[in-house]
Formats: sequence, C-alpha cells, structure tokens
Amino acid sequence: KPKDPKAKPHAIARRPAPAGGPAPVEAPFIIDHGGYYWLMVSYDYCCKGVNSTYYTVIGRSKAITGPYLGKDGSPLMEGGGSIFLRADLQEQQRFRGPGHAGWLPDRDGQDYVVYHAYDKQSNGAPTLRIAPVRWGADGWPQADYCIPTGEKDMHFTLSRRGFIASSAGLSAAPLMARANVAE
Repeated sequence: KPKDPKAKPHAIARRPAPAGGPAPVEAPFIIDHGGYYWLMVSYDYCCKGVNSTYYTVIGRSKAITGPYLGKDGSPLMEGGGSIFLRADLQEQQRFRGPGHAGWLPDRDGQDYVVYHAYDKQSNGAPTLRIAPVRWGADGWPQADYCIPTGEKDMHFTLSRRGFIASSAGLSAAPLMARANVAE
C-alpha cells in the first residue's frame, strides 16, 4: 500500500492477451535475496482440480518496482519470467496446477517455497506443498521437490476443518519448529 493515498499503483507483471482473451496473473510474492528482489507470480488457471493449468514463474530486479526479468531476460511485464514450479517438471505430473507460492525462510538459513497443487493420485485433492529451495551457482533459485534428508516427498493435505494432515506420514512439527512458527 503506498504511503501516499493519491499514488497510483505500479504494475510489475502482466500477460498480454488478445482482446477479450484470458491472461491470468495471480499470487505475487516478493523476496529480498542476494542483492535482488525476486518476484514470483502464478500464470494460467487455478482451482480446476487436476485440470488446473496454474504454474509459477520468477524474475528478479535490483529495484522493488522492477523491471523483473527471467533468467533469459524475458520481462514479467510481457508475460515472461523463468519457470519455477510447473506440473510437468520434476514432480512427474502427479501434482497438477502448482501455484500461489509463498516463501518461508527458517532460522537455519534454509528457504522453502510453500504452494498448493492438486494430487492426481488422490482424486485431485488440494494439497499444501512445501519444498526446500536451493540457490544455484548462477544465483537463481530452484525448488527441490523432496525433503533433503531423503525422506518421502513432503506434502500436506488441507482438511475441511483447516487442519493439515501429512499424506506422506510425516509431521510438519519439525519444519514448523525450525521455522519458528506454530503448527
């Protein structure tokens, strides 16, 4: 929210589309890391279960107001960016429509991306996904889809009451304790 109530909003991401055509850009999230601001946004369609086409891109900028560019230089203001989460990458298409990402740094310096996706093996159940993030030698982040300890893939299903149940037999307590948040 701008300090000046008369200030106009500043666009930092958009997807050009033909007149009347869909161009969804949702769930912006900005991270400050390594001298850059990193903008994650979700493109395409959420909330259609296993038919969701949602995916997440990322771009970086020296200024919080942009311009945000993908690794290849493609501007997020022109529908560009680098793919960060997409169903046909490492997750072998099990979890469809990964998006609406957030960021969780823990006390030990490990970053996590938190997002939702739809589990094809569980009739399209919405799942909360938590993946460690690794920063490459090139300075760009990459989501590691499995827990680094070698344990089963970590994902949590949101129940109708708002509780989180691990469908991998793991508890969120160790992660939440390391992140200094209540379970």
